[in-house]
Amino acid sequence: MSDLGYEAEPVLGQLKDFQRASVEHAFHQLFDLGADRFLVADEVGLGKTMVARGVIAKAIERLWNDVGRIDVIYICSNAGIAKQNIRRLNVMPDQDFSFSSRMTMIARDVKQLEDNKVNFVSFTPGTSFDLKSSTGMSDERVLLYWLLRHLWGGAAVSAPGVRRLFQCDVGDANWPTYLQRGELAWDDVDAGLLAGFAEDLAKLGARDRVGDLAAEFAHVVPEVDSPPRHLRNELIGQLRAALAKRCVQALEPDLVILDEFQRFRHLMSGESAAGQLAHDLFGFADNKTLLLSATPYKMFTRGDDADDNHHRDFIDTVGFLFNERPNRFEPAMAEFRAGILDVANRTP
Repeated sequence: MSDLGYEAEPVLGQLKDFQRASVEHAFHQLFDLGADRFLVADEVGLGKTMVARGVIAKAIERLWNDVGRIDVIYICSNAGIAKQNIRRLNVMPDQDFSFSSRMTMIARDVKQLEDNKVNFVSFTPGTSFDLKSSTGMSDERVLLYWLLRHLWGGAAVSAPGVRRLFQCDVGDANWPTYLQRGELAWDDVDAGLLAGFAEDLAKLGARDRVGDLAAEFAHVVPEVDSPPRHLRNELIGQLRAALAKRCVQALEPDLVILDEFQRFRHLMSGESAAGQLAHDLFGFADNKTLLLSATPYKMFTRGDDADDNHHRDFIDTVGFLFNERPNRFEPAMAEFRAGILDVANRTP
C-alpha cells in the first residue's frame, strides 16, 4: 500500500510467468476492453486461484481512486472450499475476509462493510440463492423477526403466534434464547436496505399474511403438511428472497469470482428465482465476473449421458459469457453446421 493507493505488483510478483500472463489477459478483457465476464479454464493444478488472486489485486489497484468502496464476492460450491481458498485470495495484508454463507445475513453486516475500503465476501449457491423452497436456518428467521419488529413495531410481532411462526424446527425451550441472542438494534441496520425491504413487504402483503398465520400458530404448531405449514414456508421463503435481493443491492459488487462454476450452472440461465437472484449479482452495474473451471464442459455427449448434455452446457456457457439473452450463439452455430454440411454434400 502506498500514499497513492493500492499497488498490485507485490501480489503479481509472486505468480509464475504463465499465471501472470493469464492475469494480464483476463484483466485487459474485463477492465480495458469492457467484457462483463471472462472464463479461465486451466487444467487442475495450474493455479486458477492464483490467477484470480492476481485479477483481484489489479482490480483493486484500478478501482482504488475511483470507487468509494470495493466489494469482491467469492462464490464456490461449499463452505469447505471457501475456507480453503479464502486466505489465498485475500490480497489485503491487514484485512481478513468477511465470510458469510448466506446472502440474507449480509443485512447484519452492511454497515460494517461501509467502514472498509475493500470487502471480501463469500457465498455458497445452495444456501444463498435457492431461497423460496425452504425456511432457511434459524439465524435467518431471527433476523427476519427483528427486521419486522423494527418496521412494524414491537406490538405487531410480539404475540406468541408471530414468534412461533418463525420458530420452525427450533425447540420451544431454545427459541426465546435464539431471539434474544440475535437481537438487532435499529442502528445496526442500513437505512436504505431497511427502506427497500419495507417496500417489498408491502408488495407481498406480508403484514396481513403474518397476522393471519399468527392466529394459526398462536396456541399450537399446525401438523406437518397442513395448509398453515405450507403457507408459512411459502411466506418465509418469499421474505428471504426479498431480503437477499436487497442485500445484493447493498453489496454493490465490483468483482465476482465464480469458482468451479459448472457445479452450479443452473444459476446461469436466470430462469428460476435462484437464477434471477444470481443474475442480479452478476449483472450489477459495472460489475465484472471471473469464472474459474478446469472442466467447464466435456467435448462430446455419449448416448448413455441421458441427464448430461454437454453440447447444451457449451452453448449455455458461451451465452453466459457473452451475457446474451436470448443466446445468439446457438443459432449461429446451427447455421455454421448447416453450411458445413451443405459444402460437404456439393459435388465438384
